[in-house]
Amino acid sequence: MEYLEDANAALFDVEIKGFELYRSTDGKKWTRTHSDYIDDVYYSYGYYFGQLAVHPEDPQIVYALGMPIVKSVDGGKTWSGANGDNVHADHHSMWINPNRPDHLINGNDGGVNISYDGGAHWIKCNMPPVGQFYAVAADDHPDGYRVYGGLQDNGSWRGPHDYEPSSGWQQDGDYPYDMLFGGDGMQVQVDPRDHETVYVGFQFGNYYRLNPKEGSRTYITPKHALGQRP
Repeated sequence: MEYLEDANAALFDVEIKGFELYRSTDGKKWTRTHSDYIDDVYYSYGYYFGQLAVHPEDPQIVYALGMPIVKSVDGGKTWSGANGDNVHADHHSMWINPNRPDHLINGNDGGVNISYDGGAHWIKCNMPPVGQFYAVAADDHPDGYRVYGGLQDNGSWRGPHDYEPSSGWQQDGDYPYDMLFGGDGMQVQVDPRDHETVYVGFQFGNYYRLNPKEGSRTYITPKHALGQRP
């Protein structure tokens, strides 16, 4: 059993209460709004970005921001997802338009999303493009060096050194930077012998060797021997 343990499973594959919502009308007595677990809002501890947003005209409509967005229209008794297409996970902030409450602006780990129908559908705002790199690297490709980076919660990417940011790529649909791997993109290194073999990692020490040109991908994180603790 100990041989099969790993940090990722230990964090996520456990029974937790997760998100709970309590309400007070006088600030003295608080009552939980729901009787059942509200699943899939947090997958472990309550993350630092957990926030609530309440409809300015109808307190029965509540948005809870966790890894996804969930929405209640009955004061927190029941909940349903409000993510739609084009919405990243890990939500930090939401603004509700007081003059048009179905107009929402959400800030998350993928940028900014806007909804005009209370979260049923979302627009992803790519301008200006923003991101947080843990680390960057470069190769020595004969056609011109390429830049690599591990983006917080947005994978590992590669692109040309001479790319000038613009919205022109939206016309032809070919964005100059390509995603190499997912997860929390972290350290990236390139093999100087071929400028194609790339080493990328993500959270909990998971690392891969891959070659995008060949389409190969190999998991290289060292594993403990049978009988040893992880």
